Amino acid sequence: MRPQHAFFCAMLGAATLPTPVAASTSHADDIGWRACDPEETGWNAPALKARLQCGTMRVPLDHSHPAEGEVDVGLIRVLAGDPLRRMGSVFFNFGGPGGNPRRFLPVMADWWNTLEASDPVAGSLRTLADRYDLVAVVPRGLAGGRVYDCLAGRTAGPFNDLSVDASDANWAAATHDAVALAGDCGMDPFSPWVNTAQHVHDMEFARRLFGDAPLNFYGTSYGTWVGAWYAATYPDHVGRMLFDSTMDVTRYFHDAVYTQVMDVHELFLADAVGPALAAPETYGLGSDEAVLLQRVRTMPARAHERWLRTIGGPADLAAAVTLADWLGVDSRVDQATLGRRIASHAFSPDPDTNARIREAAGHLLSAYFSELPSAVDALLGTDGRSVHLAVVCNDTPWIREAAYWRAFARHMAAAYPGGSSNEAHLGLTCANWPGRDNVRPDMSRLGSIPDFLMIQAEFDPATSLANARRVLATYDNAHMVLARGLHGHGILNPSAPACVLSAAAGYLLDGRVPKAKLTSCEPSSAPIPRSLDTPTRLIDAQLKRLFKAS
Repeated sequence: MRPQHAFFCAMLGAATLPTPVAASTSHADDIGWRACDPEETGWNAPALKARLQCGTMRVPLDHSHPAEGEVDVGLIRVLAGDPLRRMGSVFFNFGGPGGNPRRFLPVMADWWNTLEASDPVAGSLRTLADRYDLVAVVPRGLAGGRVYDCLAGRTAGPFNDLSVDASDANWAAATHDAVALAGDCGMDPFSPWVNTAQHVHDMEFARRLFGDAPLNFYGTSYGTWVGAWYAATYPDHVGRMLFDSTMDVTRYFHDAVYTQVMDVHELFLADAVGPALAAPETYGLGSDEAVLLQRVRTMPARAHERWLRTIGGPADLAAAVTLADWLGVDSRVDQATLGRRIASHAFSPDPDTNARIREAAGHLLSAYFSELPSAVDALLGTDGRSVHLAVVCNDTPWIREAAYWRAFARHMAAAYPGGSSNEAHLGLTCANWPGRDNVRPDMSRLGSIPDFLMIQAEFDPATSLANARRVLATYDNAHMVLARGLHGHGILNPSAPACVLSAAAGYLLDGRVPKAKLTSCEPSSAPIPRSLDTPTRLIDAQLKRLFKAS
């Protein structure tokens, strides 16, 4: 677990509030709103009561050719708490692709409604929830509309992690599985229409139903990709846009795959490798980075796949490479035998460090022998994973040559062992995807919308600061609040740094942006006060879990 810190940021510029508009006019009632089933949301929010509603709308299968038929798309909304003072809607996309907003929006709205409007940091979020409907269009293929699920019941072909097994036999097995996966998913005639372009048109369809103008938006991770595509497609309909943990929207998904591997590797070096090498007597891993990284590269494939992304510090790393060495000697050893060895082994001469490494080794041992689905799989389900695959493959013109992806796998494993995994398998799958590529909108049009705000952790393992900086530099109307020293992804939550909360809240409510293009929040000398009450702590934990999964 990486620590968070409290921050303070600069004063914000002022702006005026928009004029209130009539409550949900036009054809919004045609959707047939109903109370959301708690099983749909996975969250009990009695404070929202009848304000929390789910619905379904019929939209064109292809918005460019409406005569080709229609499809059901889900929605969720939380009505404005003060309907007589309603000012419009705020649309949400919580990332993925494959994250269902019916899981996210009730948690976020529950938090905003626990706040006091007089709170000097985040009170504007409560005012926003009182004066705006909080709305999300469920991305195509997810529960709530026409479901796209090409993974249910599918058994993947056996192959090892491509970053640690570069053999011809393993590559052939991975290629065979990727071709079969692309074929299985492409058999569904709905698959070409599960993409960002059609989702953006679905959002515009909903905006028109509600009779609201303009469209205000909050997006996290892939949600920033959605927001940018909407802004580039409908720049004249954009109001306020808040991007949390920004993707590099100026490029394609395959670029994001490459840069994410590099960024995760750099975090791995900074958080785990560097501290371990700085104290060789404490962690027992020597002082040679090249030697230690080679031990990471040669981990057993199953260990590498299940452990690598969970290594957050030197104790985790020491446990992982030690267990990997033991498994390399005897790959058929059972869990009980390894457990006894962990209990008796002296990992470090320092008692506290020894205890931390032993605890980490116990967690890794359970993960190695567990056959249960990961927390991410359990949360998203196979429809979320299917939608993720379809959007990623449909949105980008992937390189089709298999030889490229084999060279890619070898290069990433050699250069970035702390971040590389099975990315080449994704590339192979999308290279064989039978759907059609989207035509990306002209992203230069994002520069014509009103000023938009980005909030970003300095150390984000999924959407790096380098990518966010590229977006910031590309658009004159972009502003960023950077939380220095913060590790995290999807950082708008109850324990977020004060500067992030105040900037995000003020911007979403009335469009205030920082005076400077880049506002860096310096860490304070004390950690964030743990003064959150129990319900708010639960909300904070659930939001972080959801953002991590998406």
